Amino acid sequence: AETTENSPVTFTCTISISCASILNNMDSLDPAKAELIPEGGMILGATSVTVTEGESVYDVLRRTCSNAGIPLDASFTPATGSAYVRGIQNIYEFDCGSLSGWKYSVNGSYSNYGCSAYILKEGDSIQWNYTGLKNLHHVCHIDRWNIQLQTPHPIQRRTHDPETW
Repeated sequence: AETTENSPVTFTCTISISCASILNNMDSLDPAKAELIPEGGMILGATSVTVTEGESVYDVLRRTCSNAGIPLDASFTPATGSAYVRGIQNIYEFDCGSLSGWKYSVNGSYSNYGCSAYILKEGDSIQWNYTGLKNLHHVCHIDRWNIQLQTPHPIQRRTHDPETW
């Protein structure tokens, strides 16, 4: 992390944006959206970004999309302090089925918190993925004798106070 007197602490993270899961589900995609899917499914390859201490995954996504000219449609509710990403690159939730939409992971793990609640630290790797029917965050396996819900390991929420991290 870098800092000078009277300047905020900054550090580096990476961010990428992928809709590659759509490539295996083109039959479920809204036909009007097919031309928006890049070859290989990468909207933004791994990109190094400077992050200011206290910034969230949402802050970095918003700034990165703005700088790269990538359309972003998100809503922010001040009362709850939460952001919800509806669309990136004009690819929206539900464009590839009733369970499709955008999810993020940090360092390969999906968080149980919204993107505006996850505060970044040095070296974090953010990946935004468009998920569809075959790439659900929670997977339910049902057989004749057993129903099992598999969920990823939870990530502890980090507050804006570094002493509580």
